[in-house]
Amino acid sequence: MIYLAKKKEMGSIQLRGRIVPFTNLELLPLTLVKVHKYRTTSGEEKCFLTFGAEEKRVRNRRERNIFKIGKYFHHYVTFPVGNHTMELGRTIDQDFSVGEFLSATSFTKGKGFQGVIKRWSFAGGPATMGSSQFHRKPGSLGSERDPARVLPGKKMPGRMGNKKVTIKGLEVLNISGSRIILKGSVPGWRDGLVLLRKGNSY
Repeated sequence: MIYLAKKKEMGSIQLRGRIVPFTNLELLPLTLVKVHKYRTTSGEEKCFLTFGAEEKRVRNRRERNIFKIGKYFHHYVTFPVGNHTMELGRTIDQDFSVGEFLSATSFTKGKGFQGVIKRWSFAGGPATMGSSQFHRKPGSLGSERDPARVLPGKKMPGRMGNKKVTIKGLEVLNISGSRIILKGSVPGWRDGLVLLRKGNSY
């Protein structure tokens, strides 16, 4: 089962005599909007459920024809299930307990195009002693005649951040209404969407 939440804030608290980081998330109620059923080439029947979060107003005809329940949402999540008895339009609450471990998946903050010093922590060139316009450059990129090319995986300037990351082993510290506090850091920006799964799994 996949749950949706919004990242609200991060900080640190004193827990059992130690300073530990925490992340405050706002849980979003999920509404079943569509059931996908199909049969594979081997004859096995697959079933997927699509849930929506954060209801919105529909502004065009195309969105009205997607779902049959008459509600439309900003976010959707689809995952496979075995057998289900849920009806369309039913809203499920996300149930967690204190002390449980979760896995959180979200996108990291985008940093744009960055050089090798910020992206890969290169030391850079000398600041003085005859150094001319080589302070933040990467340096040599490849070999000479053999192999006469830049090998794949070379650390070079490029786009940094905006990667899908999963953090495992986040302990639930407190639950208050629709807010949940996790022990540890969750990547992403404020009000960013976070996928939560029970257990230490991807």
